Amino acid sequence: MKKVAPIFFFMLSIFLSSQAQAQCRENLTKARDNFDAGNFYGIPALLNECLKKGTRQDKIAAYRLLTITYLYIDDPRAAQISFIQLLELDPEYKPDSTEYVELVHLSKEYITTPIVTWRLRAGINTSFVTVLQQNGSNNPTISNDTYGYKAGFNALASMDIGINKYFTASLEPELSFDRFTSKSSYFNDVNGLPDAKDQASFTEKSLQVSLPVSVRFTWPGNTYSPYIYSGYSPNFTFFTLSDASYVKNENQAQTFTNNKNLNITDLRKQFSNSAVFGIGLKRRVNLNYVFVDVRFKIGLQDLLNTKALNNFDKNKDINTYTTTYLQRDNNFRQNQVNLTIGYAWPSYYARRKGSLNFKSFMRGIFKPKSRYE
Repeated sequence: MKKVAPIFFFMLSIFLSSQAQAQCRENLTKARDNFDAGNFYGIPALLNECLKKGTRQDKIAAYRLLTITYLYIDDPRAAQISFIQLLELDPEYKPDSTEYVELVHLSKEYITTPIVTWRLRAGINTSFVTVLQQNGSNNPTISNDTYGYKAGFNALASMDIGINKYFTASLEPELSFDRFTSKSSYFNDVNGLPDAKDQASFTEKSLQVSLPVSVRFTWPGNTYSPYIYSGYSPNFTFFTLSDASYVKNENQAQTFTNNKNLNITDLRKQFSNSAVFGIGLKRRVNLNYVFVDVRFKIGLQDLLNTKALNNFDKNKDINTYTTTYLQRDNNFRQNQVNLTIGYAWPSYYARRKGSLNFKSFMRGIFKPKSRYE
C-alpha cells in the first residue's frame, strides 16, 4: 500500500494538470469568441485561471489577448502591465505587422533586446605565421624555411552589452593554447658539405590570455541570427616551448637529435596585440541561444624579442635551441583562426524606450527570473 500511494498521487497530479490545461484552452477559445463579438469586459475573468495554471504558450496567448482587450476598453495602464508580463514570458516577442494596430503601436514603445548577454564557448584553433625578415644562422640563400599548421584549443567567456537591436559591444576574456610548426632545410651543412639537406624541425607551443574588445552586428531572425564583428585584442603569453629535432646527413648516414619542451619564452615578446574579425550564427533555444563562431586574429607586431637572441650563454634551453639546432628565429607575426561552439544567456529586462539608467541597467544584469516563467 505504501508503494502504491506515491504512484497514485503522481498520476492524480498529472490528471489534474491536464484538466487545468484543457480548461485553460477552453477559456481561451471562449475569450476569443467574446472578443470577436465585442464582449470585452468579461474577458479578464475568463482568462484569470489560465494565467495561473496554463502552459507558457497558453499564458503568452492569454496576455496577448488581455493586452488587446485593455487597449480596446481604453485602459492603457492595464494594457501596459499585461504586455510587460507577456514580455517576461517571451522577451523577444514582436507582433506581426498584420496584427491589431493598437498592439503593434504599443510594442514599439518597448525595447525587448537584452541589456547584457553572458556567453561561454570553446573550440579548436590553428596558428599561422607571417615572416617579416629571415635571420637564418646558415646562409639564407642556400636554406629553405617553411611554416605549417598545428591544432590548438581555446576557451572564452564574454559579456555582451546591447547597444540597440543590431549592434552589441563585447568584452571576451580568452585563454588559448597555440601551436605551429617550422622546418629549415639546409642545402649546405655546417661543415660545407653540398646537398647535405640537413633538416631542423620545430613545433612551437604557447599559452596565452587575451582580452578582445569588439563590436558585433547581428541580423535578428525568429530562429537563426547571423552576425559579423571586428575589434582589437591585447594579448599576454605565459610561456613558449619548442619541441625540436635535427636530422644531420653526413657521409650517407643520418644522425638524429631531439629535445622536448625547450623553454624559449625569453625569445618571444610576452605582450602583443591583434586585430580581430569574425562571423557566426546563433540559434534560439527557448530564451537562450546556441551558436557557432569563426574568428580570425591577425597579429599586429613582430613577436621576436631581438634583445634575447644572444642570451644563449645565460639560458640552457636557448643555448640548445640556438647551437644544437642552428636556429636563429625569423622576425614574424603570429595569426590565428579558431572555430568555437557556445551557449548564450541573455539577461532580459523589458523597458520603455528612453527609460534605461544605471539602476535599470544593473537590474537588467541581475534581475531574478519572472514569477510567470
